[in-house]
Amino acid sequence: MENRPDPLSEKIVESRLLGTQTRLRWATDECCRHIGYWIDKNLSKTIDAFGSRQMGIISSNIDMAISRNPRSFSRENNISSIFLENVSGKLIEKMTAAKLPLEKRHLHKVLEGGENQLRPIVIVDNEPLILETTTWLFHRETSIMHAVMSECETNAQGQALEATCKSLLNEWGPHDLSWESGLEIRRHDNKNKDEVDLIASADSTTLIGECKLNRLPENNHSIDATFTEKILEKATDQLDLRVASWDKLKDRDGAATGFIVTLSDYGGAIWQYPRPEDVNPRPKIYGVLPLHTLLLVASVIRNAKEFSRYLNWRAALLSQNFSGFDELEFILAEISGQSGSLPNPDDESISLMQPYELRGSSMLFLSPNHDSQAGSSQEWKEKWRSAIFEASERVGPSFGSFA
Repeated sequence: MENRPDPLSEKIVESRLLGTQTRLRWATDECCRHIGYWIDKNLSKTIDAFGSRQMGIISSNIDMAISRNPRSFSRENNISSIFLENVSGKLIEKMTAAKLPLEKRHLHKVLEGGENQLRPIVIVDNEPLILETTTWLFHRETSIMHAVMSECETNAQGQALEATCKSLLNEWGPHDLSWESGLEIRRHDNKNKDEVDLIASADSTTLIGECKLNRLPENNHSIDATFTEKILEKATDQLDLRVASWDKLKDRDGAATGFIVTLSDYGGAIWQYPRPEDVNPRPKIYGVLPLHTLLLVASVIRNAKEFSRYLNWRAALLSQNFSGFDELEFILAEISGQSGSLPNPDDESISLMQPYELRGSSMLFLSPNHDSQAGSSQEWKEKWRSAIFEASERVGPSFGSFA
């Protein structure tokens, strides 16, 4: 039998070469800012190193660096020195890669694993340098959260992600949802209770989220194993219990929609559920969204029913003969009113979405207008949806529609 590469491993390699996942600097800044808020409230001993003030300094430094003429940089006045100006030494230390001998096994670990996202800083001539500017601009919430985990007690590590998700969803998500975390739901057997990571209800619609503080393994060869164990099995089983318990409560109206939030995006690959013939019994289907993607999706969704429909449609689509490119295509389909359609399950051909990308410097500068978020007004969200749509352009030949 011919040995074939694991499908997720192939996606990891592809995404690292091509940068397939759409990321916005605004979303990374927001994720880090809200991680800082959690530090301010829960880890007072590390506020100076990891708190919201430090997150604000990093974002301001980036604003300053990207506004400068590239020709103004020199060996002594390089972009890393601006990025790291006034950043705490402890934070830099936690995000600095360890020195390793120049050996093949260490090169493989760096190139194939997630080390570059967890520790994007290196020391050269006793000065800290950011090895990958792209990682610092668009992925640093992963390394920030990883650094925070090292300062937490084991039982508090998951709370950091849950609280960050709750805070982000309440600020940027649908206006009619008020998110809670840590709520206990009695199981339908009335003997035990389950603690829910994220939950919100509105207009007979309930959404329940399960957070997994995962990260990439050290090499691509164990990607499928960690995906199956931590997401398809553990997270899905836990979410099944919570959704079932909620649905059986007598005073609840309507079935709950579940979704899973991860820290790592596994290299930016769109989560693809296995085909029925690949797994038996087949797991229940839930939407799986990395933290950065969750924020981007929530920022364009207007209400609870839209959120539920989007999550169910996306999960169902990824379980059929469909090849996803990036979350941007799903978002554009939602904004344009083309979400909800599914391929014929009896059709063995693979359905594709029209690929899109954000043009020019949109990933660096595109962000919602904070000034228009006064009260319960949704004007900022409509403007934000329009801005994303207008900043997107088709990649390759036209397929005729989003889905």
